[in-house]
Amino acid sequence: MYRDVKISASLRINLSSEAASALYKALEADNKEIPSDMKISMDIKGDSLEIYIECRGLGRLRNTLEDLMRCIHSILKLADIE
Repeated sequence: MYRDVKISASLRINLSSEAASALYKALEADNKEIPSDMKISMDIKGDSLEIYIECRGLGRLRNTLEDLMRCIHSILKLADIE
């Protein structure tokens, strides 16, 4: 029932422009091979990285967001960015 619901989310991560660019580059490689019914786009706007996700199903969106947040956390920790 809820698997066919089209749903989207957007994130804005406020960092320095250099950190936003580094995070963009690190995440870009992971987002190249995604399912055909999912859209992920990223854009740097000033000192922030904006990420937009669109897919079908609440569970799928939740799983994607959790994976993305784990990746962001790891990247920021490795790069010593707070």
